[in-house]
Amino acid sequence: FLYEAGGEADEIEAVLRVMLDMDEIEPELEDQGRVMLAQVRLDDDDPLQALELLDQVETMGETTEGAVYLASVRASVLLALGRNDDAIATLR
Repeated sequence: FLYEAGGEADEIEAVLRVMLDMDEIEPELEDQGRVMLAQVRLDDDDPLQALELLDQVETMGETTEGAVYLASVRASVLLALGRNDDAIATLR
């Protein structure tokens, strides 16, 4: 959504990192921020950091919509890392 608002990747990453550093952040919002930051890192050609961020996500799998979104982003990251079989398994 930040890309759609015309934000640059560095600005978007800065905003997300500030949000994630907040003390009183709800777990669901924190996870959404991690997934969005993972997408920014993937777009910036850093799939390893993107995967590290996704590995920290805890609550998004609690809903079908969240689980599908998380699986989709994770599969994209795994594909970027050349882990095609893992990407396919993630989508199953």
